[in-house]
Amino acid sequence: MLLLGLGPDGHTASLFPGSGVLDERERWVAEVVGARPEARITLTYPALDSSRHAAFLVAGADKRAILGRALAGDPALPAARLNPVGDLTWFVDAAARPPGS
Repeated sequence: MLLLGLGPDGHTASLFPGSGVLDERERWVAEVVGARPEARITLTYPALDSSRHAAFLVAGADKRAILGRALAGDPALPAARLNPVGDLTWFVDAAARPPGS
């Protein structure tokens, strides 16, 4: 079971838009340098996508627009690029829910 959040820029698991680690296909863990002031480590798509059950927890009106883009599959957003082998579930509060969804 993988539980993820959705950042206001569409990042998840320290996978940030425009980061070189988005293209990592061999390693399951990688360093993230330069995306934020502090260095981080993250699971990469090969690890995340191996999940049988993945879920996002999204709360707050400030996430509404980015959530709409993620649900539409915007490839510029790291969260929208997650493609687990199993189920993907979105737990969204009323404030974050985009109109019509």
